[in-house]
Amino acid sequence: MRWNVRDTDSFRRSFKELPEKVRKRAKAVLPLLFEDPHAPALRLHRLRKPLANYWAVDVDESGTRIILRVDARKRELVLMDIGDHGIYGRF
Repeated sequence: MRWNVRDTDSFRRSFKELPEKVRKRAKAVLPLLFEDPHAPALRLHRLRKPLANYWAVDVDESGTRIILRVDARKRELVLMDIGDHGIYGRF
C-alpha cells in the first residue's frame, strides 16, 4: 500500500539544482520510498537532536539524502529537502 506523499518548495528547489546524474538516481529511489519507506536499500533512519522530528534516506553512495517527516498513522511522507550532508544546516 503506497504512502501519501507531499513535497515542499524547498525540496523542489533543491531537486532542480542537483546534477543530472544525482537527479536520475533520486527519481529511481522515489518510487521505492513511496511504496515502502522501510526498504533496506533506503537506509531510513531517524535523525538525532536537534533534528529528531526528521528522518533521512540515502539516495546514493556519495552522501546524497532526502530529509523527510514521517507520519506512520496517516501513512504520510513529507519530503523536506534533498542534498548532501550540508542540508542538515538548513533546519
